[in-house]
Amino acid sequence: MSQWEKGQSGNPKGRPLGSHNALTQAKQQILDHFEANPKQFKEDLKNFFDRDPIGYYLKLVQPFMPRNVELSGSLEHTHGIKPLDVATYKDALKMIRSKIKDHKKSK
Repeated sequence: MSQWEKGQSGNPKGRPLGSHNALTQAKQQILDHFEANPKQFKEDLKNFFDRDPIGYYLKLVQPFMPRNVELSGSLEHTHGIKPLDVATYKDALKMIRSKIKDHKKSK
């Protein structure tokens, strides 16, 4: 038995207008950082990846990936990021997997 009657919500007022969920806020913070200083942003990402490749993937890559991905052709981006072709993405994934294997071996 549910604590709510049919048609009744546990949050009747809903989310306040203009508010965003945590993932939307995180995406916006990342884009703001990138737009403010792209060179520093790239350096920060490289340092984070070199320091903790697994954490990098889990915190910065995985949350932004759709659950089901099928790569073909070329992929378009917004926010001033150049489009990357599928081969570039596949190369990046190979590099991430390699870094993760190296990281696991070093422990």
